[in-house]
Amino acid sequence: MSIEKLLGNLHKVKSTSRGRWMCQCPAHDDRSPSMHIKLEDDGKILINCKAGCGVEDILSAIGMEFADLMPEAPTHHRQKPRKQILYATEALDLIRFEAQIILATGYALRNGTLTNNELSRAEKSMQIINKCLELTK
Repeated sequence: MSIEKLLGNLHKVKSTSRGRWMCQCPAHDDRSPSMHIKLEDDGKILINCKAGCGVEDILSAIGMEFADLMPEAPTHHRQKPRKQILYATEALDLIRFEAQIILATGYALRNGTLTNNELSRAEKSMQIINKCLELTK
């Protein structure tokens, strides 16, 4: 994916320096730009919401996936598919968010108000954390 396509899906985008931007985060009601974007030299796109939104939530809000943040492989020669990699800061953002969901589920369980939807979301949180740990480099 090109950086132009990503930036076109976001609001109030402002360039802060060469290869860096700030914008409103699409994953929460962001009145003041809190999301940072960086285009790495190798074509990877890094995103980080200073309000604490997870990368998966940000991408989901604009209909994208982690693979969209990686440079497209050249089509003129074949390469083995590479394992998707998460950077430590992205992994920590995801794990922190999902841990909060699991904690809220624990409170609901303790209070006897746990719903099936909350339990399902906690299970999804564990799957996301496990996948995050697999992809972290």
